[in-house]
Amino acid sequence: MWRILSSDPDWTAIAFSIHTPNPVSSVDRFRQSKPLPQIHSVSSYTSSPPNPPTPQPPSAVSGRRPPDAPRTWSDLDPYLKAAHLPSGKTVPATVEKIEFQTVHPRPGKEEIKPVMYFQGKQKGLILTSTNQDFLRATFGDEITASYGKPITLRAIRKTNAGKGVDTIIIGLP
Repeated sequence: MWRILSSDPDWTAIAFSIHTPNPVSSVDRFRQSKPLPQIHSVSSYTSSPPNPPTPQPPSAVSGRRPPDAPRTWSDLDPYLKAAHLPSGKTVPATVEKIEFQTVHPRPGKEEIKPVMYFQGKQKGLILTSTNQDFLRATFGDEITASYGKPITLRAIRKTNAGKGVDTIIIGLP
């Protein structure tokens, strides 16, 4: 009676004799009827394949990408981030409105923050206290006084609680 221990297509089936009076002769008979499997080193099974598959962009995998599909991970953010702005450049914008929204700066924490929206843009900028102070000093204490006014946005890196963070600061054109 023969029992197949492997059915891997790269290997010839390995069989052992069970309940035979002379196991050596059974193995010898097996060797004569079937070629011995090729022996691979352990490293060939633990190392990565020599040519891993090349990752394909989404358009190549799923066909055409919808025109409104995000291109980067930062595009999935609901608010404007420093990563959305060109590095080292000032971007002109016009204030459309400021809304107060509940945001989640950290897991389990909710805050109500002012969010500034711009004409012709979808993402709003969560206003930091620095940007709020700038708007107050420039346009006065009335929030609606900044509506329709031209401003500039610039991505900078600053230190917050000992860590370098990317942020957006507001300026005048």
